[in-house]
Amino acid sequence: MSLTTEDFMGALPHELEASCFGRQVAARLVALHPVHTAKWVARALNCAPKTAENILAGHLSARSITRLTMAYGLGFLIDVGAAVTGTSLRDHITQQADEARREQVRAKDREREFMELEQGLSPRRAERPGHGRRHP
Repeated sequence: MSLTTEDFMGALPHELEASCFGRQVAARLVALHPVHTAKWVARALNCAPKTAENILAGHLSARSITRLTMAYGLGFLIDVGAAVTGTSLRDHITQQADEARREQVRAKDREREFMELEQGLSPRRAERPGHGRRHP
């Protein structure tokens, strides 16, 4: 039995198949450079025209993603990711902030529980035999 990407990362919903990110990148590049797209992309990425054609076919590598980020900015890939997932960077930040607030409430609850436990143990320390007594 071989390990596939789906086994490792879990199956994506049909609308988020593996190549949809690459296709969205290609669509945005075509929108930016509607004429001689491969030539303009090759120039922007400082890569071979064949590499640009592969990117426009939706085939992305780590190197091509890095070059895209350097040439078009991080916002380009954030916008692509948002279009593919149906969320936005603002949504992501809001979710992270909400989770941080929930975590802060949980931490305060735990602190309160520990304080109550500590207060509950304090009287017992004084009641231990020999504690606080003086022998004549």
